[in-house]
Amino acid sequence: MTTANIVVLATGGTISSTASTTSHEHTNNGLSPSLSGEDLLRTLPSDHPFVVQKNATIHVNNVYHKDSSQLLPTDIDRLTDAVLTALDAGATGIVVVHGTDTLESTALWLQLVCPLAHYHCPLAITGATFAADSSTPDGPQNLADALSYVTNPQAESTVKIVFGGAILPAWGALKLATDQRTAFASVCPANATSTGLTELLVDMPIHPIPRLSVNTPLVRIVTVDFGDDGSLLRLACEPSGAVPVRAIIIEALGSGNLPAATATVLHELRTTYPEIIFVVTSRVPLGPVSALYGCTGGGADLAAAGIPLIKNLRAPQCRILLLALLQAGYSTAQIKNILHA
Repeated sequence: MTTANIVVLATGGTISSTASTTSHEHTNNGLSPSLSGEDLLRTLPSDHPFVVQKNATIHVNNVYHKDSSQLLPTDIDRLTDAVLTALDAGATGIVVVHGTDTLESTALWLQLVCPLAHYHCPLAITGATFAADSSTPDGPQNLADALSYVTNPQAESTVKIVFGGAILPAWGALKLATDQRTAFASVCPANATSTGLTELLVDMPIHPIPRLSVNTPLVRIVTVDFGDDGSLLRLACEPSGAVPVRAIIIEALGSGNLPAATATVLHELRTTYPEIIFVVTSRVPLGPVSALYGCTGGGADLAAAGIPLIKNLRAPQCRILLLALLQAGYSTAQIKNILHA
């Protein structure tokens, strides 16, 4: 049997966290990342098939130790570089150990920019809901499952979230629960294997490989509720110092509907700021965004006005998609064409 060459990229997160005052960043008694990738490998269940079979060589790269709520664009670039280095070194599988707060964002970024198919290399990203020193940690099982997945000859050369017994595509994933072992889900489970908009990105992975930390553009998220008057959306168009806003993601109601007043402001702003890309998704966790309702601000009304409705990505992943395209040099017009195709 051929021995797999697996690279584990450890970045911190709950899976490596303990209630300790000797952390890299924290001085209180809250949870903080304290375990290395090597430490995590020593916690694997001894009866897990991956451990029993012993058919892999594992190399660990401790990229950083962070709570994923504290990640910066520079951290995403460091992780991307670590993946690219592992691919060039001949990895047959890669496992990223990550915090759950922003796991789906990192997963989609890596899916968009890393040439996994070219290297015939699957990548699994995993983490934990419960800390390493909790009475019932789930990290060891998740990590073992992720290692098992990337050593499977049938594994796809793409990014999968391996978590709580589930294997989910990066595209369209979201964190659904803060206290459950099955913390992640696909926005549209019925067609979870469909890549949706990624089919339009004919040069996947995106080239040139974008650097997120170089002149990071402003891509903002605005959530609306009933009675919204559009004032927050208007404020979101204002630059931050000399940095202009390049895109705004609107978390709409239901299947993609806005209050009439918000829709009126949106139409005005699209005329005032033609350089800003406005897209609509939903604040509802599961189910597609659709051009269904015809009232002013309804999904059908917005679509008829030429506003992109992002069917199966929620706001954090919409932001990642837009950042990747912008940083790769796509123009506003090109991105609008992609979103409308």
